[in-house]
Amino acid sequence: LNSRHKNSHIGRYFSRYHSQQSNIDDINEELKMKKVRKKDIEYEIEELKAKIEVLKWEPEKIQKEIDELKWEPVRLQDWIDEASHPIDEKNTEGFVFEKLKQALINEHKLNYNYGKDGQE
Repeated sequence: LNSRHKNSHIGRYFSRYHSQQSNIDDINEELKMKKVRKKDIEYEIEELKAKIEVLKWEPEKIQKEIDELKWEPVRLQDWIDEASHPIDEKNTEGFVFEKLKQALINEHKLNYNYGKDGQE
């Protein structure tokens, strides 16, 4: 009863093929997907490295802009403070000037935003 046909090994091959080939196919597909994902990640890393190289220069560029711009308010204030005739702060002219400055500037009556309320 236990005798096997001389070609029974062929049937066993096909039996093993039938039970395992789908696993082999699944694993091969998973390998392909992992290789694709690996390449995607490597590409993404290269893109990020390139972005980092660009960003490395940004702080220096911004610092140069800061260095150029930081004196502009001082320059403009100096221009405002320049007068064709100096204001004598020790007499009536200085007293009137200080009162006008208080009323028009400090109390925002001479406000450069006048009429721009609510506008962006």
